[in-house]
Amino acid sequence: MMRQGVVYTVLVFTVLVVKITGQNTKVIATASGQLQGLVTLANGSTVYQFRNIPYAKPPIGELQFAKPVEYGSWTGIRNATAYGPACIQDVPKGKNQSISEDCLSLNVYVPVSTVGRRTVMVWIHGGGYIKGDAAMFDGSYLALRGDVVVVTINYRLGVFGFLSTNNTVLPGNNGLWDQQLALKWIKSNIKAFGGDSDSVTIFGESAGGFSVGIQSIIPQNKGLFHRAIAQSGAAPSFVSIVHQPLIFTGSFGERIGCHFNYTNSPMFLKCLKTKTVEELLKAQINASAPVSVAPFTFGPVISPVVDRDLLPDVPSALLKNKSSEAYKFFRSLDFMAGNVNKEGSILINKYLRNFSQIFHFDPEMGVPNYVVCDVLAPAAVSAFFKNIVKNKTIEKEICDKYKDNDLGEEGNKMGDLFGDAFFVVPSVIALDVHSNGNNETNTFQYIFNRRNPAMKGNGPYPQWFVGTPHASDNVFLFGIQQLAQRIHVSDEDLDLSTHMQQSWANFAKTGKPSAGGSTIWPIL
Repeated sequence: MMRQGVVYTVLVFTVLVVKITGQNTKVIATASGQLQGLVTLANGSTVYQFRNIPYAKPPIGELQFAKPVEYGSWTGIRNATAYGPACIQDVPKGKNQSISEDCLSLNVYVPVSTVGRRTVMVWIHGGGYIKGDAAMFDGSYLALRGDVVVVTINYRLGVFGFLSTNNTVLPGNNGLWDQQLALKWIKSNIKAFGGDSDSVTIFGESAGGFSVGIQSIIPQNKGLFHRAIAQSGAAPSFVSIVHQPLIFTGSFGERIGCHFNYTNSPMFLKCLKTKTVEELLKAQINASAPVSVAPFTFGPVISPVVDRDLLPDVPSALLKNKSSEAYKFFRSLDFMAGNVNKEGSILINKYLRNFSQIFHFDPEMGVPNYVVCDVLAPAAVSAFFKNIVKNKTIEKEICDKYKDNDLGEEGNKMGDLFGDAFFVVPSVIALDVHSNGNNETNTFQYIFNRRNPAMKGNGPYPQWFVGTPHASDNVFLFGIQQLAQRIHVSDEDLDLSTHMQQSWANFAKTGKPSAGGSTIWPIL
């Protein structure tokens, strides 16, 4: 069988190279149809890029707010030389980004070669489940460095991907179903790109990391991927799902002009389908905006939910149940998880100004410890210990752990409280569940300690902020070589990027990030 696979690869990659509008292009035949992609250069080496490949029918009309439907095949040669639109999201002013409901596509990056089957790495982008785009991540450099096939996927965002009525009318999780259908397309078609469908790794960061964690506890995914890398996002986290989705759904319904209650869900959905994309997005933004942060509450407003289908229970409960199929599937995968050293930068960037206005302090000087002790500690207890009413002992322990008399240091401690609670500790929990007594698959952890070289000074953060902000690792994994064409990037940063790309590819191939299959992962 392996020999047949090699022969097939050779045949595919010698099909046709033509020249159109000054660009070299490549035509291959997949199970879904023929594709014409680009022949591009990255660091002087050749990479094939096949862009905007549809894996699902456009989720419009009757398919809006529904599970994705397989795209099927096409006739003729499909142009795959230009990126498709991002899924519907709020585009910042001045950013030229095309968005559309017709966004369920993926991009494939292939190093040029004529022999062998390559391991496949499938990237799930982050963005809090409300923004992001597969096209933002050029997989060319990772594909070349690791000699792997890289795939980046789009999935529906915001209300289009995750709105839920908490029943069978609109159960939610359409974005997760999109991800799964993309993996099924890859399983059926990746051989045409020289990829090995029996060696697939999913990896993602932030919401993409949470998605990786969730997909890794869905036993129906068995055979679709074999390893997983969860970057800055773990399934056991309190914020990996929304626990009370109807709060947002009701607020969204009021703003869109479609009254919602649990019993009128069919009429609610029917009403939603009369609204324009622009109206739906505007209502989503307004419903997501907090009226006040006093009292502050933790948790997402729109994201995956327990739908009794993909997710029969909260991820933390599924992972605690050693007899569950979710637990068994998770442990059957090689698993790597990690964090940047200042995940709490999200809280500082998003809430610091609001906090300072409400509690009357200068954010450039730091944060008074009563913000941590009187606001965040009670909010954490409320989120994590719902059966314990106003437990002052736990609040005091949190306060004592994260308070500091120095205002700047207290600002950093505030970020640490958030980062530890929702990113670092859940990652450790997932790693412990995976590794405890597991002699069949591998478990690895990392901490990333390098800032994005494009970040000038402290970027959007106050002068007292120290550490590596959330999402800093992305540029090292995907884009630092391109960044170096525009700004000065140190040799140390370039070397770290090379090491990271190779380590991720090694893990995808062997389940171990070190070359040669060593279980020792050196500190850089």
